[in-house]
Amino acid sequence: MLESTMHAEYDLRSVTEDEFAAWARMIGDTYGADRSEEELANQRAATDLSRTVAAFDGDIPVAGASVYRRLLTVPGAVVPVAGIASVAVTPSHRRRGLLTAMMRVLLTEQYEKGGEPVAVLRPSEAAIYGRYGIIRRALSRGSETGKKGKTKGPPMRRPPPGCPRVVRQGRPVRGQPSPQGLVAITRP
Repeated sequence: MLESTMHAEYDLRSVTEDEFAAWARMIGDTYGADRSEEELANQRAATDLSRTVAAFDGDIPVAGASVYRRLLTVPGAVVPVAGIASVAVTPSHRRRGLLTAMMRVLLTEQYEKGGEPVAVLRPSEAAIYGRYGIIRRALSRGSETGKKGKTKGPPMRRPPPGCPRVVRQGRPVRGQPSPQGLVAITRP
């Protein structure tokens, strides 16, 4: 469980069982989604409360995020990753550093406890996460495009050497081993 950390005005800590429904509804509300009791029960079953973080204004959750253990297939192996999810800050509490504070708490906790070696995020607004070291993929199935087929958003930078890259199937990458013969291990 995350130790309670103080932000300038807000208490940052893990969500308790009694706070879960309010926390999950707050996150849903920021995305414009109403959560049914069934959806809350499903989310609760999948959520490890010790891997959540919330900012509380008094006893009301105003921001939150969580980490789920996932597996990532890389050439020759499957590695565990920390899937960052359910990230939200209520409109009334934005621009106060809560997202930065929550990400710092989650990633520091991950590092200090020797958790999964990689953290991944499927963001709804990818551009805001660059300050946390999260890079956008150059190619993305379903990415939005604007006029003349150009991808919307900030310009892409070439990833530094050693970073994973997305390549189209059947197109070899100079200096990389052929993907033929590699077997992806999948979970049941």
